[in-house]
Amino acid sequence: TAAKYWRVGDTSANRARAVYAWYGDFAEKLNHYPSFSWRNWQPNWYGDLTPILAVKERLQCRPFAWFLRRFKAVYEDGGLLPSSVFMLREERSRRCLRFDGYAGTSSSGAGTASLASCDRDDDHRLYWHLGNRDRFSGRCCSGLRAWNTDQCLQAAESGKAKTGVCDISGRNKLQEWAVSPATGKLHNRGQCISVEQSHILSHECGFHETQSRWTKVSSFIPLETELYRKAQEEQPEVFKSVERHLEGSAKAFCDTAVGGCLRLYRKGFGNACLDKEATFIEDECACALFVLESKTLRLVGDALLCLTLAAGDAADMWALGDC
Repeated sequence: TAAKYWRVGDTSANRARAVYAWYGDFAEKLNHYPSFSWRNWQPNWYGDLTPILAVKERLQCRPFAWFLRRFKAVYEDGGLLPSSVFMLREERSRRCLRFDGYAGTSSSGAGTASLASCDRDDDHRLYWHLGNRDRFSGRCCSGLRAWNTDQCLQAAESGKAKTGVCDISGRNKLQEWAVSPATGKLHNRGQCISVEQSHILSHECGFHETQSRWTKVSSFIPLETELYRKAQEEQPEVFKSVERHLEGSAKAFCDTAVGGCLRLYRKGFGNACLDKEATFIEDECACALFVLESKTLRLVGDALLCLTLAAGDAADMWALGDC
Protein backbone atom coordinates (compact mmCIF):
# COMPACT_ATOMS: atom_id res chain seq x y z
CA THR A 1 0.00 0.00 0.00
CA ALA A 2 1.30 3.45 -0.90
CA ALA A 3 1.88 6.05 1.79
CA LYS A 4 -0.85 8.69 1.98
CA TYR A 5 1.42 11.38 3.40
CA TRP A 6 4.81 13.02 2.92
CA ARG A 7 7.49 13.03 5.57
CA VAL A 8 7.92 16.58 6.83
CA GLY A 9 10.74 17.96 8.97
CA ASP A 10 13.65 16.33 10.77
CA THR A 11 12.54 12.88 11.97
CA SER A 12 15.64 12.45 14.15
CA ALA A 13 14.83 15.71 15.91
CA ASN A 14 11.25 14.56 16.45
CA ARG A 15 12.42 11.30 18.00
CA ALA A 16 15.00 13.02 20.17
CA ARG A 17 12.44 15.56 21.36
CA ALA A 18 10.13 12.75 22.48
CA VAL A 19 13.00 11.00 24.29
CA TYR A 20 14.31 14.10 26.08
CA ALA A 21 10.80 15.10 27.09
CA TRP A 22 9.48 11.77 28.33
CA TYR A 23 12.40 9.46 29.20
CA GLY A 24 14.01 11.54 31.93
CA ASP A 25 17.51 10.31 32.88
CA PHE A 26 17.20 7.52 30.32
CA ALA A 27 17.64 10.10 27.55
CA GLU A 28 21.38 9.71 28.16
CA LYS A 29 21.07 6.40 26.31
CA LEU A 30 20.72 8.32 23.03
CA ASN A 31 24.47 8.91 23.15
CA HIS A 32 24.92 5.23 22.25
CA TYR A 33 23.28 5.77 18.86
CA PRO A 34 25.47 7.63 16.33
CA SER A 35 22.50 8.99 14.38
CA PHE A 36 21.76 11.10 17.47
CA SER A 37 25.08 11.47 19.29
CA TRP A 38 26.90 13.28 16.48
CA ARG A 39 24.48 16.19 16.83
CA ASN A 40 25.02 16.77 20.54
CA TRP A 41 27.63 19.45 19.91
CA GLN A 42 24.68 21.79 19.31
CA PRO A 43 22.68 22.47 22.50
CA ASN A 44 18.96 21.72 22.27
CA TRP A 45 19.31 20.75 18.60
CA TYR A 46 16.00 18.90 18.89
CA GLY A 47 13.98 22.03 19.60
CA ASP A 48 11.90 23.54 22.39
CA LEU A 49 10.49 21.07 24.93
CA THR A 50 8.47 23.61 26.92
CA PRO A 51 4.99 22.68 25.55
CA ILE A 52 5.58 18.93 26.07
CA LEU A 53 6.97 19.38 29.58
CA ALA A 54 3.97 21.53 30.47
CA VAL A 55 1.61 18.72 29.44
CA LYS A 56 3.73 16.20 31.34
CA GLU A 57 3.54 18.33 34.48
CA ARG A 58 -0.17 18.99 34.15
CA LEU A 59 -0.97 15.30 33.76
CA GLN A 60 1.39 14.31 36.59
CA CYS A 61 2.87 11.59 34.40
CA ARG A 62 4.82 8.77 36.00
CA PRO A 63 8.57 8.44 35.28
CA PHE A 64 9.88 6.20 32.53
CA ALA A 65 11.16 3.65 35.07
CA TRP A 66 7.53 2.98 36.06
CA PHE A 67 6.76 2.09 32.45
CA LEU A 68 9.72 -0.31 32.31
CA ARG A 69 8.55 -2.11 35.44
CA ARG A 70 4.91 -2.09 34.35
CA PHE A 71 5.92 -4.03 31.25
CA LYS A 72 8.56 -6.19 32.92
CA ALA A 73 7.59 -9.16 30.75
CA VAL A 74 9.11 -7.22 27.85
CA TYR A 75 11.92 -5.21 29.40
CA GLU A 76 13.17 -7.39 32.26
CA ASP A 77 12.15 -10.89 31.19
CA GLY A 78 12.86 -10.15 27.52
CA GLY A 79 16.43 -9.14 28.32
CA LEU A 80 16.25 -5.46 27.38
CA LEU A 81 17.63 -4.44 30.78
CA PRO A 82 20.61 -6.83 30.90
CA SER A 83 22.50 -7.42 34.13
CA SER A 84 25.73 -7.17 32.12
CA VAL A 85 27.10 -6.86 28.60
CA PHE A 86 30.24 -8.69 27.50
CA MET A 87 32.52 -9.59 24.61
CA LEU A 88 32.54 -13.15 23.26
CA ARG A 89 36.17 -14.17 22.77
CA GLU A 90 37.21 -17.24 20.80
CA GLU A 91 40.18 -18.51 22.78
CA ARG A 92 42.31 -20.03 20.02
CA SER A 93 42.34 -16.89 17.86
CA ARG A 94 41.96 -14.49 20.81
CA ARG A 95 39.50 -12.53 18.67
CA CYS A 96 35.96 -11.49 19.53
CA LEU A 97 32.60 -11.77 17.81
CA ARG A 98 31.64 -8.34 16.44
CA PHE A 99 28.23 -7.41 15.08
CA ASP A 100 28.73 -6.01 11.58
CA GLY A 101 25.73 -3.65 11.59
CA TYR A 102 24.90 -0.44 13.39
CA ALA A 103 23.16 0.51 16.62
CA GLY A 104 19.37 0.57 16.38
CA THR A 105 16.93 -1.54 14.43
CA SER A 106 17.92 -3.44 11.31
CA SER A 107 16.41 -2.17 8.07
CA SER A 108 16.46 -5.68 6.58
CA GLY A 109 15.58 -7.62 9.73
CA ALA A 110 18.83 -9.58 9.56
CA GLY A 111 22.55 -9.11 10.10
CA THR A 112 25.93 -10.76 10.43
CA ALA A 113 28.80 -10.92 12.89
CA SER A 114 32.50 -11.48 12.24
CA LEU A 115 35.71 -11.89 14.20
CA ALA A 116 37.56 -8.73 15.20
CA SER A 117 40.20 -7.55 17.64
CA CYS A 118 39.01 -7.45 21.25
CA ASP A 119 41.15 -4.38 22.02
CA ARG A 120 38.51 -1.72 21.27
CA ASP A 121 36.61 -1.68 24.55
CA ASP A 122 34.84 1.49 23.37
CA ASP A 123 33.39 -0.31 20.32
CA HIS A 124 29.84 -1.18 21.35
CA ARG A 125 29.44 -3.56 18.41
CA LEU A 126 31.77 -5.97 20.22
CA TYR A 127 29.32 -6.36 23.10
CA TRP A 128 26.56 -8.91 23.56
CA HIS A 129 24.16 -9.76 26.34
CA LEU A 130 21.62 -12.39 27.30
CA GLY A 131 18.23 -11.87 25.71
CA ASN A 132 14.80 -13.39 24.99
CA ARG A 133 12.63 -15.10 27.55
CA ASP A 134 13.21 -18.70 28.49
CA ARG A 135 10.31 -20.74 27.06
CA PHE A 136 10.03 -22.83 30.21
CA SER A 137 10.48 -20.36 33.06
CA GLY A 138 9.13 -17.28 31.27
CA ARG A 139 12.05 -15.32 32.67
CA CYS A 140 15.26 -14.12 31.08
CA CYS A 141 17.08 -15.50 29.18
CA SER A 142 17.52 -18.00 26.34
CA GLY A 143 19.65 -16.29 23.68
CA LEU A 144 22.43 -13.84 22.85
CA ARG A 145 21.64 -10.33 21.68
CA ALA A 146 23.95 -7.74 20.09
CA TRP A 147 23.92 -4.76 22.49
CA ASN A 148 21.92 -1.70 21.39
CA THR A 149 20.38 -3.56 18.45
CA ASP A 150 17.30 -5.67 17.73
CA GLN A 151 19.47 -8.60 16.55
CA CYS A 152 20.04 -12.00 18.17
CA LEU A 153 22.49 -14.73 17.23
CA GLN A 154 20.69 -17.23 15.02
CA ALA A 155 23.09 -19.33 12.89
CA ALA A 156 26.51 -19.52 11.24
CA GLU A 157 27.10 -19.92 7.52
CA SER A 158 29.33 -18.60 4.72
CA GLY A 159 32.08 -17.83 7.19
CA LYS A 160 30.02 -15.50 9.38
CA ALA A 161 27.56 -15.65 12.25
CA LYS A 162 24.01 -14.77 11.26
CA THR A 163 21.57 -12.72 13.31
CA GLY A 164 17.83 -12.06 13.13
CA VAL A 165 15.31 -9.84 14.87
CA CYS A 166 15.13 -11.00 18.46
CA ASP A 167 11.99 -12.91 19.40
CA ILE A 168 11.75 -11.77 23.01
CA SER A 169 8.96 -14.28 23.67
CA GLY A 170 11.62 -16.98 23.37
CA ARG A 171 9.62 -18.95 20.82
CA ASN A 172 12.25 -18.85 18.07
CA LYS A 173 14.33 -21.93 18.80
CA LEU A 174 16.94 -20.84 16.24
CA GLN A 175 17.94 -18.12 18.73
CA GLU A 176 18.55 -20.37 21.73
CA TRP A 177 22.33 -19.90 21.73
CA ALA A 178 24.36 -19.93 24.94
CA VAL A 179 27.96 -20.27 26.10
CA SER A 180 28.54 -23.23 28.40
CA PRO A 181 30.53 -22.11 31.48
CA ALA A 182 31.96 -25.62 31.83
CA THR A 183 33.06 -26.36 28.26
CA GLY A 184 33.11 -22.95 26.59
CA LYS A 185 30.95 -24.27 23.79
CA LEU A 186 28.78 -21.75 21.95
CA HIS A 187 25.86 -24.05 21.37
CA ASN A 188 22.20 -24.44 20.52
CA ARG A 189 20.62 -27.88 21.04
CA GLY A 190 23.52 -29.97 19.74
CA GLN A 191 24.86 -27.44 17.25
CA CYS A 192 28.05 -25.51 18.02
CA ILE A 193 29.75 -22.47 16.50
CA SER A 194 33.51 -22.64 16.01
CA VAL A 195 36.25 -20.77 14.17
CA GLU A 196 38.53 -22.26 11.53
CA GLN A 197 41.08 -20.08 9.74
CA SER A 198 39.12 -16.93 10.68
CA HIS A 199 35.91 -18.41 9.26
CA ILE A 200 32.92 -18.87 11.57
CA LEU A 201 31.13 -22.18 11.04
CA SER A 202 28.38 -24.28 12.56
CA HIS A 203 28.79 -27.98 13.25
CA GLU A 204 27.48 -30.79 15.41
CA CYS A 205 28.92 -30.41 18.90
CA GLY A 206 31.67 -32.90 19.72
CA PHE A 207 32.27 -33.83 16.10
CA HIS A 208 34.73 -31.19 14.94
CA GLU A 209 38.47 -31.48 15.37
CA THR A 210 38.94 -27.76 16.00
CA GLN A 211 35.91 -27.05 18.19
CA SER A 212 36.20 -23.58 19.70
CA ARG A 213 36.11 -22.51 23.29
CA TRP A 214 34.40 -19.16 23.90
CA THR A 215 34.74 -16.92 26.95
CA LYS A 216 32.73 -13.91 28.11
CA VAL A 217 35.21 -11.08 28.76
CA SER A 218 35.26 -7.33 29.51
CA SER A 219 31.80 -7.41 31.08
CA PHE A 220 30.18 -4.41 32.71
CA ILE A 221 26.75 -3.18 33.79
CA PRO A 222 25.24 -1.17 30.91
CA LEU A 223 23.95 2.36 31.29
CA GLU A 224 20.28 1.45 30.91
CA THR A 225 20.48 -1.04 33.79
CA GLU A 226 22.41 1.38 35.99
CA LEU A 227 19.71 4.01 35.43
CA TYR A 228 16.94 1.49 36.14
CA ARG A 229 18.54 0.33 39.39
CA LYS A 230 19.18 3.92 40.41
CA ALA A 231 15.51 4.73 39.87
CA GLN A 232 14.52 1.75 42.02
CA GLU A 233 16.76 2.97 44.84
CA GLU A 234 15.82 6.63 44.65
CA GLN A 235 12.09 6.27 43.91
CA PRO A 236 10.89 3.23 45.90
CA GLU A 237 7.37 4.68 46.06
CA VAL A 238 7.19 4.56 42.25
CA PHE A 239 7.90 0.84 42.23
CA LYS A 240 5.49 0.19 45.09
CA SER A 241 2.76 1.83 43.06
CA VAL A 242 3.51 -0.22 39.97
CA GLU A 243 3.42 -3.43 42.01
CA ARG A 244 0.00 -2.41 43.31
CA HIS A 245 -1.01 -1.65 39.74
CA LEU A 246 0.08 -5.11 38.57
CA GLU A 247 -1.76 -6.75 41.45
CA GLY A 248 -4.85 -4.69 40.67
CA SER A 249 -4.72 -5.69 37.01
CA ALA A 250 -4.59 -9.34 37.97
CA LYS A 251 -7.56 -8.93 40.34
CA ALA A 252 -9.60 -7.17 37.66
CA PHE A 253 -8.82 -9.97 35.23
CA CYS A 254 -9.83 -12.63 37.75
CA ASP A 255 -13.10 -10.85 38.48
CA THR A 256 -14.13 -11.15 34.83
CA ALA A 257 -12.57 -14.52 33.92
CA VAL A 258 -14.98 -17.43 33.53
CA GLY A 259 -14.59 -19.48 36.69
CA GLY A 260 -12.29 -16.91 38.26
CA CYS A 261 -8.64 -17.55 39.07
CA LEU A 262 -6.99 -20.38 40.94
CA ARG A 263 -4.12 -20.84 43.37
CA LEU A 264 -2.54 -24.27 43.31
CA TYR A 265 -1.61 -25.87 46.63
CA ARG A 266 0.44 -28.99 47.28
CA LYS A 267 -1.82 -31.60 48.85
CA GLY A 268 -0.71 -32.61 52.32
CA PHE A 269 1.81 -29.78 52.67
CA GLY A 270 -0.21 -27.09 54.39
CA ASN A 271 -0.01 -23.71 52.65
CA ALA A 272 2.66 -24.67 50.10
CA CYS A 273 1.58 -23.16 46.77
CA LEU A 274 3.04 -22.68 43.30
CA ASP A 275 4.69 -19.33 42.66
CA LYS A 276 5.42 -17.61 39.33
CA GLU A 277 8.51 -19.79 38.89
CA ALA A 278 6.35 -22.97 39.21
CA THR A 279 8.03 -23.75 42.55
CA PHE A 280 6.18 -24.72 45.72
CA ILE A 281 6.69 -22.12 48.46
CA GLU A 282 5.23 -21.50 51.92
CA ASP A 283 4.52 -17.78 51.41
CA GLU A 284 0.85 -17.44 50.40
CA CYS A 285 1.43 -13.79 49.45
CA ALA A 286 3.64 -15.01 46.59
CA CYS A 287 1.21 -17.62 45.24
CA ALA A 288 0.76 -17.38 41.48
CA LEU A 289 -2.69 -17.03 39.95
CA PHE A 290 -3.84 -19.31 37.13
CA VAL A 291 -6.93 -19.39 34.95
CA LEU A 292 -8.37 -22.56 33.42
CA GLU A 293 -8.93 -22.24 29.66
CA SER A 294 -9.75 -25.25 27.47
CA LYS A 295 -8.25 -27.69 29.99
CA THR A 296 -5.08 -25.59 30.17
CA LEU A 297 -3.85 -23.62 33.18
CA ARG A 298 -2.51 -20.23 32.04
CA LEU A 299 -0.44 -17.97 34.26
CA VAL A 300 -2.34 -14.77 34.99
CA GLY A 301 -0.34 -11.79 33.78
CA ASP A 302 1.44 -13.77 31.08
CA ALA A 303 -0.92 -15.35 28.56
CA LEU A 304 2.00 -17.05 26.77
CA LEU A 305 2.89 -19.32 29.69
CA CYS A 306 1.02 -22.44 30.74
CA LEU A 307 1.61 -24.97 33.48
CA THR A 308 3.07 -28.33 32.48
CA LEU A 309 4.64 -31.29 34.24
CA ALA A 310 8.42 -31.05 34.40
CA ALA A 311 10.77 -33.79 33.21
CA GLY A 312 9.98 -37.16 34.70
CA ASP A 313 6.29 -36.34 35.12
CA ALA A 314 6.65 -36.30 38.91
CA ALA A 315 3.45 -35.05 40.50
CA ASP A 316 5.28 -32.37 42.48
CA MET A 317 7.55 -31.15 39.67
CA TRP A 318 6.01 -28.44 37.50
CA ALA A 319 7.26 -25.97 34.92
CA LEU A 320 5.97 -23.04 32.91
CA GLY A 321 6.23 -23.33 29.14
CA ASP A 322 4.68 -22.21 25.89
CA CYS A 323 0.90 -22.58 25.79
